[in-house]
Amino acid sequence: MHQDPPVSLAFNLAERRTPGGAPSFNGLLRAFGLVLGVGAGIALYVAAFVRLAAPLHLEFTAAYWLGAGGLFILIGVVGVVQLLRGNKTSGALGVYLLVGGCFSFGYGWRRQSLVAHARASCAQALAAARDPQQRIRVLYRDGVNDLADPGRAQVTHLSCRELLQ
Repeated sequence: MHQDPPVSLAFNLAERRTPGGAPSFNGLLRAFGLVLGVGAGIALYVAAFVRLAAPLHLEFTAAYWLGAGGLFILIGVVGVVQLLRGNKTSGALGVYLLVGGCFSFGYGWRRQSLVAHARASCAQALAAARDPQQRIRVLYRDGVNDLADPGRAQVTHLSCRELLQ
């Protein structure tokens, strides 16, 4: 009677298998487990960050860059640990992700600080407005101008109406 070996999620990327034949069931199961684990980890991180970003009143784009930068920093730290253990390929990728994560996190932090300062200025200007015409002028003209968005070619403007929502 033929007995299959036990299912294991362990994998070794350095081990090269000779190509030929169909992939084994255990190999497919391990690959599926790896993809499922990584996907669940990223989903858990995103869900936790979204729950954290809402009470902190983070602007959406700033929250995106802060979250992505934090995730890259976490992955980069793991890569740097691999570098310290002697694995140069994973270590180089880890250093690259760590540096990219720091830039991403810094961009999100800077954008959020600009938005927070503009919100405070808008609230102060709105409180100082004496009549409805001045309030409308503050709501639709004032705001923050110099918000470069890496996803867009032009510089974006957020009005006080958008900032105070």
